[in-house]
Amino acid sequence: MERFVYILLVLWLTSCHNSSNVTADNVSTTDSIQATCDTTTGTLIQSQLRKLSVIVLPPFDEIANAGISPSVQKYLETEISKDTSLTLIKFPYKDLMNVPYHNVFDRKYCKPITDKVDVDIIIMTKLEQRERTGQMTADKWSLSIRLYNVKKDNQVNSRIAGDNLSDVEINKLLELRRQDLIAEIKNNR
Repeated sequence: MERFVYILLVLWLTSCHNSSNVTADNVSTTDSIQATCDTTTGTLIQSQLRKLSVIVLPPFDEIANAGISPSVQKYLETEISKDTSLTLIKFPYKDLMNVPYHNVFDRKYCKPITDKVDVDIIIMTKLEQRERTGQMTADKWSLSIRLYNVKKDNQVNSRIAGDNLSDVEINKLLELRRQDLIAEIKNNR
C-alpha cells in the first residue's frame, strides 16, 4: 500500500512540475496555453491567453491610383510584425475580393471587412498630399492613424501623426514610434 501511495505522489508531483509545458493541438497559432497546478487538490488548471490580431488597411488616399503615394500599409505591417505579442494578419486580398476596403478611415465602413475577416484591431491610415512635385521622393504628405477595436466597437485616433513629411520621413516616423503604436494597440483592448 505504501508503494502505491508513493507512486501516486510521484505522478502527482511530476504532472504539476511539467504543467508549464502543456500544449494542445486544438489551439490555434494565435493562442497559447498557460497551465498552473493547484497544489491543494493537485489538479491542472489551464487558461488560454489570446494574442490580439491586427490588420492594416490600405491608406485612405485620394491619389492612390497615381502610384506615387508612400507605402504606409507596408511600413506599418513591417513594424507591427516585429512585436511578438501581436498577431499581424497580412492583408487578405483574396478573401476581400468584392469588398470595399479602399479609402476606409472610419469604423462605420469596416463592417463588410469584419464580416469576411476575424480580427481584433483594424488599423486605418489617411494620407493627404501637402506638396506635389511629381516625384514621390520630394512630395510632402500628412499622415493620420486610427485604431478600431472590433470586439468593443471602439475607435480612437492615434497620437502618431505627421505633417509635411516625405515618404522616407513617414517610414522613419513609424519606425521610431513603433513602441508607442504597439502600446496604443494594447491599450485599446
